[in-house]
Amino acid sequence: MPPPPADGDKPLVLLAQPLFPNFAAALEGRYRFVLAGDADAATAAEARVLLVAGLMAVTAGLIDRFPALELMVATSVGLDHVDLRACRHRRGLAVTNAGAAFSVDTADYAVGLVVAVLRRVAAAEAHLRRGAWATDGEFPLATKVSLTRQTTPLCMRDIYIFTIISNDTHLNITFRIALTNLPDVRNFNIKFSIFIHVARHAS
Repeated sequence: MPPPPADGDKPLVLLAQPLFPNFAAALEGRYRFVLAGDADAATAAEARVLLVAGLMAVTAGLIDRFPALELMVATSVGLDHVDLRACRHRRGLAVTNAGAAFSVDTADYAVGLVVAVLRRVAAAEAHLRRGAWATDGEFPLATKVSLTRQTTPLCMRDIYIFTIISNDTHLNITFRIALTNLPDVRNFNIKFSIFIHVARHAS
């Protein structure tokens, strides 16, 4: 492995805010980082890249401080904290974001939270931890959740259905995937439609 470049040979990267420790460790030795707020006149004139590793506001005033800026890299998916109008007015300034990098994780958490709420996982754990099982008896049964998968032949789209059973009510929440041949339900957040159907049992 070649030795790391000397500080003067490393590419200069401005930071909108300090990097997260694990992110900084992964990039250590590869770049010369300077906080945008600490940049002197020479650094401001040289800088071509701004790394926005967080949600700190990137204003028109900040952008104007760096006349050679060509690339702004945001590690977030959303860009609400970036003044995109100011970026558009700067010819040649490209703005990137994280794209779909967090989509699978977000979908995992969404499905997990749906199941956790319906099964009352947090409430059941609190019941156990405070010893209520000894004084109040068993924790009441929660809502039953099941997941089924269907494929519609007409449009070849996968459909995932959460069937939620509570007392005398069936609540079906249908996630219709807009892409074909997706490997599992974690991808439902790419694009989906939700259909809810409630059917009461005949008494």
